[in-house]
Amino acid sequence: NEALQVNLTSIFLLVKCFSSSLKTARGGTIVNIGSIYGAVGPDWRLYQGTSLGSPAGYAASKGGVRALTNWLAATLAPEVRVNLISPGGIWRDQDETFVKRYIANTPLERMGSEQDLKGAIAYFASDLSKYVTGQELFVDGGWTVR
Repeated sequence: NEALQVNLTSIFLLVKCFSSSLKTARGGTIVNIGSIYGAVGPDWRLYQGTSLGSPAGYAASKGGVRALTNWLAATLAPEVRVNLISPGGIWRDQDETFVKRYIANTPLERMGSEQDLKGAIAYFASDLSKYVTGQELFVDGGWTVR
């Protein structure tokens, strides 16, 4: 329930509060943050022998963000564009075994950082993407290509 409230319900409530102002501004943009686990299931081999896991609530909430993004893109257009960035694993001093396994399964051979999201956010927030709405951009070092 906490994952749903933090990851999904909060977005819904924020959009509900600000959507009329964004529509009035004509050209507003919403950039939601999802996760690769909203689109693909976990690889449990990464977690074996570690204290880490991938709760169902997290995946369900991020899958919900994906669906909500599409709904909002259709509903708030043409005044507001709504897109989604879905990061892969972000390095936060996780268990060394997990990190080695994750890197071995990622074509760019590293975990991401918050810095890796900046370009995607700038693209969706700017006029460079003024004909883009309802799209999901995976910023995952290639994780989802496998």
